[in-house]
Amino acid sequence: MSVEHEKQLAAEAAAELIEDGMTVGLGTGSTVAYLLPALAHRGLSLRCVATSPRTEEAALMLDLRVEPSQLTPFRMPHKTGPARGSTQDKAISPLPRSRTQG
Repeated sequence: MSVEHEKQLAAEAAAELIEDGMTVGLGTGSTVAYLLPALAHRGLSLRCVATSPRTEEAALMLDLRVEPSQLTPFRMPHKTGPARGSTQDKAISPLPRSRTQG
């Protein structure tokens, strides 16, 4: 049995342990690529929190409900201004401004 097949089996088994209404942390490891479709296939009402923009994007593409993490800053496209019309990656902190300064 290959390592990738073992990861898939582990992810599918983990997805079976998730119950409707749970909050689920979505990590950044390679096994999450197998977990996300397994969760989406179950059709549960979940609150997911992703630890990376890549995981968040993958989960959203599968129609999983993803909320911003309150623990770590995340990166998202941020327009620099209407005159320039360009986009750049900029760190955005989900914490209130007073808690991120100082």
